[in-house]
Amino acid sequence: MLIFSHLAQGYRGICIQIEADVRNGFPGFDIVGLPDSTIREARERIRSAIRNSGFKFPAQRILVNLAPAHIPKTGTELDAAIAVAILLAGIHVLSLPAAPLMITGELALDGHIRGNMSLSAVESARLVGCRTILSPESHLASLSYNEQNEHHSPENHQDTIVVHPVRTLKEAFQAAQEHIKNHKSIITSVKKDNESYPLPPLSPFQGITGMKEARRALEIAAAGRHDVLLFGPSGSGKTMIASRFIQLIPPLGSMEAKERLLVWESCRNRQEAQEGIGTILPHDCTSRQVLGSIRTASPGQGALHHGSVLFLDEITAYAPKVLETIKEIHDEGKTILQMNDGRHIVYPSVFQVIATMNACPCGRLGMEKNSCLCSDKEIRHFWKKVPAPILDRFDIRLPIIPEDFSVPLETSQDDELPARITNAVCRQDERFAESPQHYHRNGDIVRGPALDFFPKLPEILKLLRSFPATASFSVRGLLCTAAVARTIADLDDSDSIRACHMEEAIGMRKFAGTDIFWRNL
Repeated sequence: MLIFSHLAQGYRGICIQIEADVRNGFPGFDIVGLPDSTIREARERIRSAIRNSGFKFPAQRILVNLAPAHIPKTGTELDAAIAVAILLAGIHVLSLPAAPLMITGELALDGHIRGNMSLSAVESARLVGCRTILSPESHLASLSYNEQNEHHSPENHQDTIVVHPVRTLKEAFQAAQEHIKNHKSIITSVKKDNESYPLPPLSPFQGITGMKEARRALEIAAAGRHDVLLFGPSGSGKTMIASRFIQLIPPLGSMEAKERLLVWESCRNRQEAQEGIGTILPHDCTSRQVLGSIRTASPGQGALHHGSVLFLDEITAYAPKVLETIKEIHDEGKTILQMNDGRHIVYPSVFQVIATMNACPCGRLGMEKNSCLCSDKEIRHFWKKVPAPILDRFDIRLPIIPEDFSVPLETSQDDELPARITNAVCRQDERFAESPQHYHRNGDIVRGPALDFFPKLPEILKLLRSFPATASFSVRGLLCTAAVARTIADLDDSDSIRACHMEEAIGMRKFAGTDIFWRNL
């Protein structure tokens, strides 16, 4: 029999095999396999827990090996697995090759098991072929993801995992013996992987009047996962409307939801990490905070926002190195941490970027005539704070024009908005059904194999180049514009991209790097 346990380190954690040997000799208890002081102290907890659970602690030589031996181990999650392995070794059943079993939890001196059952432990068990987990009863709620996002039919149960709740070491030992006896999995019922998308909230722009073009831009961005830069004078509503964007994002598919949950579980403070999603990235953020910790393998802001939106308010205030780090992670769709021990930890990091900025240093450009005191040179120098490669990656670049409240403004109520976004997402799911991992939306086309999943792309690029407004567009700019046009067509429930879709997409990509908006005012 194989006994496994789990350490919550990195994205998926580390699966540890527990090997116990009880032999005649001078009584002793050793643990090898690079344990830290916390695990070495477990010897006294395990000794007391075994005795207080009604078992006799073996008066023999005990050696416990934690494999793989080259990875440093830390934490208390291995206590229960080590204790059960010792008890089973004492009755000579660990030599059975079948029926792998995972046990997690910290032991109390009286034999009770504490701990946190995590999704990463389930994923680790799946990878080593373990189909049964013994875990503390009080933490099974963390597996609610399985009940909400997957479904496996009883005929196909190779990927199903059974979690057996245990409260004490005695219950864990009895469950392990029972598992040895029949070693068969109980099939759990979960939802299907190709789930339908529930509708987003009905009125994400409730309370906002006017700003029709900005609302349309965010609708397109939400449907196609496009990056957006909103610029304009101070007080024009850039931050206000951008903050509503997260309410437009359609629910994640089951795979992305699983990946995001695994990322969150690898954080030291999961609740704090979740609360930071959808908030503004602090201006004093460092590139290391974006990447993650190479000491503890904790994910950074790039990975924590997987499947969500990274909000950069006043993008010119961020350090150039931070913007470059965000660009690299965004392009790759993953964060790679090179640990001090030579290992590489990879976190998925597919996110949208929604950024805002003033149009000039004084923040008045775009207001009434002659209100801006900045020279053309100062304005151009201000815009250079956003490097051209980063500016070019924004699919949608839109000026926010202050509304004239002296005339009636259109209300923002649009009951059909959620349905349009959901329908566009479903169309993209069908289009990208056979694409590589993480290529699910039109906004991913620039990073992925565009020609394979974008029908008639060369013809579309040729048509786009025929528009005078695209003369200064880079190749990436043309691809981004084509992707936006494809999303607009999806929102219109159209199989082909028409001229009106291209014109609207071109109008969403303003400021090509040489023009200065509102300078003629």
